[in-house]
Amino acid sequence: MVSLGVLPLAKSFETMFMGSAGSGEYWISLFDSGGFLDQGFSVTIDSSDNIITVGRIINVANSKTDILIAKQNSLGTLLWEKTLGSAVNYEFGAGVAIDSSDNIIVTGGDGFNGILAKYNSSGTLQWQKSLDFGISGTTTSNGRSVAVDSNDNIIICGTSYRSSLLKYDIVIAKFNSSGATVWSRYLTKGDYDSGTGVAIDSSDNVIITGTRQTLSPNQDHGSIVAKYNSSGTLQWQIIWENYYTVRSRSVAIDSSDNIIVTGRDSANRTYAMKLNSSGTLQWQTAFSNNLGNNQGEGYGVAIDSSDNVIITGRVYEVTKNYVSILVAKFNSSGTLQWDKTLGRNSLSGDEGYGIAIDSSDNVIVTGLLREIGSSDSDALTAKLPPDGSGDGTYGGIVYQDASMVATSGANTLGAGNFVAGTASLSNTAGSKTSADAVMDSKLYPVGA
Repeated sequence: MVSLGVLPLAKSFETMFMGSAGSGEYWISLFDSGGFLDQGFSVTIDSSDNIITVGRIINVANSKTDILIAKQNSLGTLLWEKTLGSAVNYEFGAGVAIDSSDNIIVTGGDGFNGILAKYNSSGTLQWQKSLDFGISGTTTSNGRSVAVDSNDNIIICGTSYRSSLLKYDIVIAKFNSSGATVWSRYLTKGDYDSGTGVAIDSSDNVIITGTRQTLSPNQDHGSIVAKYNSSGTLQWQIIWENYYTVRSRSVAIDSSDNIIVTGRDSANRTYAMKLNSSGTLQWQTAFSNNLGNNQGEGYGVAIDSSDNVIITGRVYEVTKNYVSILVAKFNSSGTLQWDKTLGRNSLSGDEGYGIAIDSSDNVIVTGLLREIGSSDSDALTAKLPPDGSGDGTYGGIVYQDASMVATSGANTLGAGNFVAGTASLSNTAGSKTSADAVMDSKLYPVGA
């Protein structure tokens, strides 16, 4: 999410094959530590279409959580799995990115400090950092998202708590490939400001997104997209603030440096929104079922080779009374192409958090899948066809049409008014233990 050598952290790894379509096999895999809270939070693809998932799993030896880093090949075969953690803290992995040498960059936190770590492609830890943003009175920092620029510099976006003011700030920091700090910044407005996503454009500009919440008088929410140049100078910021439900969760960049974000709008609907490189709105769309009563939220967004927009998240299907993973694809103009749900169709709730696209435009999703009738969850990573095909039931997991209806989005954009500043980041060597996770492997071909 380890300490004291190799521990039997994961008792099973299961893969359910969905068969072949076009460029390769499609599958669903589950990671189960034997504990009650296993989750995949972020996923990325290396130059060989290997899939790297980051999240958290329960360390059954001490009942804490450790960062999970797992690498699979394009067929879903587990190549290696690592944990990064300690015996005393609750570590989690929230973001993952790949550099030009297929090194794996991970960010997250332990409840006190942010974590930044680099693994090579074989799963060997190269270095780790403990991060505390030097905003007056800071006591808690974490990384929520990470990206790598054309020079293998590392940029994270996350959250820092200022105990002196009892509030949270968005934090952004840039590091070189060795983990040394290049610059660090903060954005602040509400009582609870949280950095949720970061992406890099073709000129190495840094685009971040996040949310804010004001606790009084009416607990209203808002969201922000901001652009920094490669030197850390703020170029512009855009905000939208509609009632208490507004969220921005993830950001991606297309081939023309347009900016795409996803989250939840003021009507409790999943939305996708496209801005140009200057922050001007190009389109926004939101969707629900044909009764207009599906509640949802987008957590991850990715762009394919044709600038199609693919999002993942969750949808609460009111008429069926359960929560499923949502996967939806829009073309570059914002027209819905297809939409799917993935889950056990249970009351407990399944959610998709991270998404990536491989070299054949296949869709890779990670998240959590809850046990039916239980709050226990398994970390899930799935490889899905780019055309939305493959409906069926695999190991009790249902992949089917969502039958959503896309409508105009409800976000009203305006000039941002977050206060921007420089954070004096404390960047020290980390002391977490990296270890192999012992796993059993099981293969479940469909129709065998």
